Amino acid sequence: MYTEYLFLSTNLKAKLPKLLDKRQWEVILSSDLGDIYSLLKETIYAPLLEGYSGFLKVLYEDLKVISNTVKYPYWDLMLFEFLTHDVRNEILQLEKEKMEISFNFLYGKTYKELKIKLSSKIQKISQQVSDVGWLNIIIDFGILEASKDLLKDVENTKVRDFVILKNKLNFMKIETRIEKTPYALEFLRKINLDLTSYKILYEDEELRQKFLEDSKIYDPDILIKKYLYSYMSKNFKNVVSGPEVVFYYFYAKMWEMEDLLFLLENKKMRIPKEYWERGLLRVNE
Repeated sequence: MYTEYLFLSTNLKAKLPKLLDKRQWEVILSSDLGDIYSLLKETIYAPLLEGYSGFLKVLYEDLKVISNTVKYPYWDLMLFEFLTHDVRNEILQLEKEKMEISFNFLYGKTYKELKIKLSSKIQKISQQVSDVGWLNIIIDFGILEASKDLLKDVENTKVRDFVILKNKLNFMKIETRIEKTPYALEFLRKINLDLTSYKILYEDEELRQKFLEDSKIYDPDILIKKYLYSYMSKNFKNVVSGPEVVFYYFYAKMWEMEDLLFLLENKKMRIPKEYWERGLLRVNE
């Protein structure tokens, strides 16, 4: 595995300094929208000026490059991460234009197969719901259920533990949001979603207590990223060659783009940064 991943790992490590550093973040945070656009045009994130569709395009192009070296099941895990964004975009209609996406390779599962599997778990239930909060919960449940199948052939312990941690955290996010939602249990029974089986699968009381305490300060979505980035920094960042390097680059870049989209949206609405700056991960500082 070391030799197989060596070239790609070296190439991706060379790209890591191109992520935004502390100085660039400070400039962006203090700049107006026009200046931010000008700055981003000179970076790898120029497509983000197109909005969410630009975000998907960047991930799509990265995955095509990564697929030349990374094979099943590790490429499929990153593909699934992209897929969850694409499906959420489609169901919530975040963008009016849909991307034409085709991931058909000779190994693993095709993009179409994965998307059908995930969408089928979500579409039927989502048709009964109009509330965006509930739609997101249902999508999260579908993602959690579908992601279990992707772990069975993952032999790399660090990557496997990363995915398990991600699933645990995503379930905790769902659970805390349901607890704050009126008539949640009645609605779950109506759509035949049972929390008990998920609790058994993802039970981790120590992590749960820490998550609940930290969620008093941070939104669950940014909190999950913080936990996962902390895990990656300890377990992926210093690996010389292997799928861990690819995972680190893929997620670091994806989260930085999400940061920028979040920042741009708040800047457009002229919301003072003290209200939203805590929602940024800023991975490369």
